[in-house]
Amino acid sequence: MDTLSRGDKYNKLKDSYVIFLCLDSPFKETKPVYFFENMCREDTSIKLNDRAYKVFFNASEYDRIKDEEERAFLKYLKEHSPQSEI
Repeated sequence: MDTLSRGDKYNKLKDSYVIFLCLDSPFKETKPVYFFENMCREDTSIKLNDRAYKVFFNASEYDRIKDEEERAFLKYLKEHSPQSEI
């Protein structure tokens, strides 16, 4: 779907997120969350500012998530046992 009409400026873009819920880390690291945004490979200080983000949640590291609801949800994904009334 187009988020801009022809001739519109980038500042009219709204944030868009693609969220991946992974049972294990999709990368070699063991972070609980990986947050990505588009930037230049040659100079990572240059960001595209297209407001498109990708977030990977690693359910195997649920115990390192600070937000209680997120932690409970990821624990449920990993262990299939509800821990919350939510």
